[in-house]
Amino acid sequence: MAQTNFTPILLYASSTVAAVPLAANLTNSATGSEIAVNIADKNLFFKDSGGVVNTVPIRQSSTSSNGWLSSTDWNTFNNKSNTNGTVTSVAALTIGTTGTDLSSTVANGTTTPVITLQVPTASATNRGALSSTDWSTFNSKAPGVTFTSNYVPYGQSTTTLNQSSSLQFNGTALSLGLAASAWSGFSAVQIGNGSSLWSSSSAGVQAAYYSSNLYYNGSNRVYINTGFATEYVQSVGEHIWYYAPSGSAGGTVSLTEALRIDTGGRLLVGVASNPVTSGGPYTGVTASNGMATKAGVSGSFSGNVFNINWTGNPILWIDTTNIGQITVVSDYRLKENVVAQTATALDRVMQLQPVEFNRKAVGIFGGSTNIEEGFIADQVQTIIPSAVYGEKDAVQENGDIQPQSLNWAPLVSVLTKAIQELKTEFDAYKASHP
Repeated sequence: MAQTNFTPILLYASSTVAAVPLAANLTNSATGSEIAVNIADKNLFFKDSGGVVNTVPIRQSSTSSNGWLSSTDWNTFNNKSNTNGTVTSVAALTIGTTGTDLSSTVANGTTTPVITLQVPTASATNRGALSSTDWSTFNSKAPGVTFTSNYVPYGQSTTTLNQSSSLQFNGTALSLGLAASAWSGFSAVQIGNGSSLWSSSSAGVQAAYYSSNLYYNGSNRVYINTGFATEYVQSVGEHIWYYAPSGSAGGTVSLTEALRIDTGGRLLVGVASNPVTSGGPYTGVTASNGMATKAGVSGSFSGNVFNINWTGNPILWIDTTNIGQITVVSDYRLKENVVAQTATALDRVMQLQPVEFNRKAVGIFGGSTNIEEGFIADQVQTIIPSAVYGEKDAVQENGDIQPQSLNWAPLVSVLTKAIQELKTEFDAYKASHP
């Protein structure tokens, strides 16, 4: 029965599965429309204004059919994770080993998502974690080294450093070939048991030492080995040579000065200062103007000239204006193969060209206005070669002249021989002219 003021609905029913009413079976108008029901399929049917029969399913939805949701389906549907949503809480962090590089993933579909950090095993192409085998291999590349005290390690073409005793440093001294001696107050380079190059550790001290068979322990010089010791020092512009007698290893070294070149360019033998005296360069040494060196040897100064004598006989004469002359001892015990001169001395003397001259100031050589008499070295060299040292026109590396010098001993010898020849000729002349 139709309700008052409502359009009546006419119902038709069928219990045949899959039965569908035809459009002719249903009416549709403003005064009334028909609906058909298939109670077997749970479907409603109606005809639209275009005359087409439409189906309105009322079945439960499934994997193959549309329909209504059960309460279980509803809960399942609403508990599905939204893949485009934001994770607000994470239950755990796990470590995975897949992939070829570091990466992370979030497990969806649960109320407590899990983040997985993928850390693959490292390889030639992959970044990742080291296996226990790789770890052992990696650490075997550079094994730990225990350094020997004072040894200075150095390469030897392998992965292992050489730590032999050939090179040592004890904080003060560097030694080559053996352990350094107990140096103190000085920095040193010690080469074996023989020599040492050392200098003060204090700032501003201008001194350098080169020693043989000794080291400095902070108080004294000490013999490294049994034997003699020597030392050369450069200090405040001076050069000083020392010597010490043979001593026992570990004993105190007592040095004696042997030679010094002072800041004025003067050569001092056995003394530390310049005892300037009066008198010519060849004057005899006396207690008033001499200086003691060692037994039997003494010396004297006159201006820039230093003369060393041995029991009154000159053995060395040095002119510190750099125009020097040297005479040497002439003992028969120092000579062999001694024969008389065979060349005619008088002919050679006649070729010599004695000259007068003034000295020029050239380079380091001082000039003089005094008239001097002598020879030109290169002229003498062509006649008596043994009387001349050096080569004509030679120069030093800096361009200064390298002067020739004369050795007067050969000249005196030739002159003496020439006088003897003249005497022989004169005697013969007198004999033939009574």
